[in-house]
Amino acid sequence: MRKLLLTAYGLCSEEIRNAFFKLVPKDFKDLKVGIISTSQPKLKEKHPQMISVKNTFHELGFKKVEFIDIEFEDILKLKKYDVIFLNGGYPFYLIYHLKKSGADIILNELINDDKIVVGLSAGSIALGPDNEMCNYIYPEDNTFGVADLSALNAIDIRIYPHYKEHCGLNPDLEKRIFEFELEYNCKVTRLNNDQAILVLDDTVEKIG
Repeated sequence: MRKLLLTAYGLCSEEIRNAFFKLVPKDFKDLKVGIISTSQPKLKEKHPQMISVKNTFHELGFKKVEFIDIEFEDILKLKKYDVIFLNGGYPFYLIYHLKKSGADIILNELINDDKIVVGLSAGSIALGPDNEMCNYIYPEDNTFGVADLSALNAIDIRIYPHYKEHCGLNPDLEKRIFEFELEYNCKVTRLNNDQAILVLDDTVEKIG
């Protein structure tokens, strides 16, 4: 049974936290949480967003919360976690190292074994079918020059996170997303910072 939560800004609202708690058992406090910090290539676990996510889990009552960087650490460590949080940052960087390390294979195995996986922004994009949308809108970010833009494909949903915020910064953004949808004959789910996608097996629910 798939237990996924794709977010734009993590567990940032009561509604999204309530959705997250639909995925965890009542006696969740001893579950082990692993936060993948790879998506912030410079600061890693020292990035303020990483620290904020870890603090949020502690505030929710989780006792065992750790960082794991699949770029440098043993990816088999992923198997010891009950909840895996794919943090935000740079989607090309994250997906590249997920695939290079083989963590993508392990994560899909864990998802099939009922482990809980949460994505934040780039982490949510990585859970989708591919990174084609980012390559279309932000080709300059493909610094690795990868041609294979496939992602984890844990769910067939492409999301654009921080939609309203980014539209305020880039008036042409909606036009570019619409052009991508037409060219690739697909649908992009636009997520604002207070929205998420809850996946419980074959049930998909938009939160917020």
